Amino acid sequence: MKAFKKLWTALRGGVNDAAEAVADSQGLRILEQELRDASNDQEKAKQSLASIIAKETLQKKRVAELNTEIEDLSKKALLAQQKGNVELALEIASHVGQRTQERDNQAKMMEQYSSFAEKQRGIVLETDRRIKTARQQADMIAARESIQKAQLNVMASNGDSVSGLNSAMDSLNRIREKQDIREAEMHAREGLENETNGKSLDQKMAEAGLIDDKYSAESVLASLKAKQ
Repeated sequence: MKAFKKLWTALRGGVNDAAEAVADSQGLRILEQELRDASNDQEKAKQSLASIIAKETLQKKRVAELNTEIEDLSKKALLAQQKGNVELALEIASHVGQRTQERDNQAKMMEQYSSFAEKQRGIVLETDRRIKTARQQADMIAARESIQKAQLNVMASNGDSVSGLNSAMDSLNRIREKQDIREAEMHAREGLENETNGKSLDQKMAEAGLIDDKYSAESVLASLKAKQ
């Protein structure tokens, strides 16, 4: 039983490690999706807030209309009373009471809408700020990720370039060495051909008096005379 429990724990650990590895490799994609989800939820919250504000506006308008109506009816009730028409004055006063009760109910509802809208407005603004901050940080993270990938690619390319350059330099050295050997062989062959075809160039220049031969009889005799 203990062995089975350990095996199950190991399997769970492996699954968690795999899930974390996938999450790490897809981190930017997951982050972008989370930001999109948050933005969509925020748009829904703004729509709900707009609906509440619209209802608050309508309530304010209704309260203002009722206040105007109450004020007008109140004047008429007093005027009817002044004219001695008590029955009409009471009837009008009854309507004033009804409108006043309706106005008070509408005003309470308006206050509730106003209070709720004010709280939600603060939440929406704070959420907007947080989403904006998260978006800025996500952009920086994405830029940093791109830069690091570019650096890794450059480093890998540099490694390949260095290896390729070393190989190219070896090839150049081998070619240069072959060329040097070939050139030396050509000079040697040219010298041999000159010797085969006749006197060498040094011999011809010596005979023409262009090169001093210190071992010739004339040179040796002149040297002996100079030492006397």
